[in-house]
Amino acid sequence: MKRPSFSQGFTLIELLVVIAIIAILSTVVLFSLNNARASARDTRRVADLRQIQLKLEDYYNTNSAYPSDVTAGACDNAETSLLTTLGLSGAGDPTSTVYGYGASATAQAYVLRATLENVSHTALSSDSDGTILNCDCADATGYYCVQS
Repeated sequence: MKRPSFSQGFTLIELLVVIAIIAILSTVVLFSLNNARASARDTRRVADLRQIQLKLEDYYNTNSAYPSDVTAGACDNAETSLLTTLGLSGAGDPTSTVYGYGASATAQAYVLRATLENVSHTALSSDSDGTILNCDCADATGYYCVQS
């Protein structure tokens, strides 16, 4: 008895199902990858602030004062002037957001601020909160702050 012959290809429906599955999996992977990248940038911001904090303490040991507030409005654009003063030209926010810096009038206290992309980042549970030296350090807005 002769077997019926079947075509040797895939039907259009089978191909569409496979393409749809691949598209769904690609979307899930890309979404996860974007979250991982944002988390990595936040981790770098926290590490940068720790590095800047160490340099500020070294500056204080040498000069008996922290650098005076480098901008008219506290917590604005610490990257252009403060980082140059401290010799940290390599440090800088991984995106267009800038680090903030505010110093007291007597230059005996400071606050550093970075804006995190993930407002539920674990580092926000261990930072300084509230308004410090005219710097808003609210966790709800994603501000991560350290102070002297």
